[in-house]
Amino acid sequence: MGERESVEREEMGLHIPYYPLPEEIQQMERSETVCQYCGVSYLILHEFQLLQDRLAQVERELQNQRGATERERAKRELLELGREEWERALREEIQRGATEKEKVLREEHEKRFEERRFLNEEIEKRSEERWTVLKEKLQQSSTHLEEQREDLHQLEERERCVRQQQALTATLSLLRCSREELRDVQGFLSQLTGAWEDCSSQLLERSRESYAVLREELRSVCVELQRIRTERENVEQKLIVQSRKTEELVNQQTHAQREHRERLLRLSQELREKEEGWLSCQCRCNSLQSQLLACQQREEEATRKYSVAEQEVEALRRKLEHAQQKSKDLRRDSERMMESHRKALTEMEDDYRQELPFKLQAVLEEQRTQNAVRLKEQEEELKREAGLELVIDREKSRELLLQYQREKEQLQRKLSSQVHSATQELREEVQRLREMQEERSTKEERLQRVLQHSQQQGELELSQARTELQLLRGENTGLQDEVVLLQETVRRECEERGELTAALTQAREQLLVLRRQASSLDLSHLKGKHPQTDLPHSQTKVRLPLTRSFTPQHTLRPSPPYTATGGREGGGVGRSVASWHGSGGGAGEKGRGGERGGNLPKLRSSSEVKHRVNLVMGRKERS
Repeated sequence: MGERESVEREEMGLHIPYYPLPEEIQQMERSETVCQYCGVSYLILHEFQLLQDRLAQVERELQNQRGATERERAKRELLELGREEWERALREEIQRGATEKEKVLREEHEKRFEERRFLNEEIEKRSEERWTVLKEKLQQSSTHLEEQREDLHQLEERERCVRQQQALTATLSLLRCSREELRDVQGFLSQLTGAWEDCSSQLLERSRESYAVLREELRSVCVELQRIRTERENVEQKLIVQSRKTEELVNQQTHAQREHRERLLRLSQELREKEEGWLSCQCRCNSLQSQLLACQQREEEATRKYSVAEQEVEALRRKLEHAQQKSKDLRRDSERMMESHRKALTEMEDDYRQELPFKLQAVLEEQRTQNAVRLKEQEEELKREAGLELVIDREKSRELLLQYQREKEQLQRKLSSQVHSATQELREEVQRLREMQEERSTKEERLQRVLQHSQQQGELELSQARTELQLLRGENTGLQDEVVLLQETVRRECEERGELTAALTQAREQLLVLRRQASSLDLSHLKGKHPQTDLPHSQTKVRLPLTRSFTPQHTLRPSPPYTATGGREGGGVGRSVASWHGSGGGAGEKGRGGERGGNLPKLRSSSEVKHRVNLVMGRKERS
């Protein structure tokens, strides 16, 4: 049995020719290399060699496909590793960017908070300094105003005392002089009373006008002082309101800082929630990775199936080999049958050459065609089955690859969308924080502008108060100058009155001397002549016109205002002088009634009066 099997194996083994066919045989047509009766090729070994070449090519293709699957597997592993590295790098970059942004935002927030605190401290210091300066300036202005009021009150009292003293001295001097001397100079004083009344009326009118003007000025000054007081009160109220506003602004700022802290806490909570969401995304990524692992397991199963299919292909190849061996056996059988047929034919050719040649040819052709058709059908079926299995395996592998690629793209899209959404949310939060910081900065700028505006208003009001104080000081200085001028005018009038009184005393003495001389002359003439002829002559000589010069109206300045008592005293002096003239000069008025009707000449000065008196005395001596 073992020998038979070894012999069969040797017979079944393929004997491949060591050398190829010559070119002449290779160039021959197939019809020339195939038997026309049985259809078997004379070059069957060469055909077997071609089939073996085809099988080797198919095996190479299978090996290439195996290498392609291995390459695809390696590429998938590389892609998975690259994807994992990319995801890790992306996570690290996102975490780094988030931490850096948080650090930058925290540093900026701390800097701005320190700047705000520093600005608030500076604003409080400046407001306190300005408040203290304003208080000091207001106190100084109030003290200065009170001092000015006291000075004005003292000046008014001094003016009143000076006027009263001057009026009293004038009245006393006039009373004394009038009591002693007016009895002798009734006519002369009757002439001077009119001028004196005119002058006194003019002086009284001027004094009243100046008094009214000064009273109006004092009223205006009082009104301005009241207005300054009201303005000061308004400024104080404004400062109080401003201080309240500053307190409100400080409270608002503290409230805003509290809100900012609350928002920071809320944002930190939101960041924690985002981190939790990020962790959930990482969990999803892990789940997706598990899905990818499942897909890889599916791929491994597919590769296993592919290996099973390869094994099936190998089995089919073995079946093909077995079929080829069967075909070889059949061919051998056919060869044997052919040999037997040939022998039979050779045997029967002799017998039936003439009877059955055509029948044998037809039967042989039918058998040959049937055998060739069967062989072709078997080969085509085997090829179809192998091709279908290969196509099915290829389609399955392609579908699996497409499915893996789609899942991979979906995962990449999900990851990119999640990363984009997370980055977009972080950007929105950063933009929101920036907008909040910009709003706070704008609020701080507005508060600073309001404070600057209030400070500028306070400075303007202070400057206005200072200018008004300067104006009041200028007006006070002007009033003081006017008071000094009025005092000088009063002093000059008093001096003129003193000169007039001195001139009157001299004239009285000269008149007394003239009267004595006239009385002596009259007595001497009465002895020799009639006394009535010389009486008018003596009267004309005695009653010489006396002139008095007053200062012109445009040179006189307004006298200081008299008080009510001083005005009454001045009027009383004029009336007393007139009454004294009327009481003491009754006889003189009867004798001189015709001459008092004319206007009295004005006396220019005491020197002119003395000059006129001397002229009269010289004429009398000559006469």
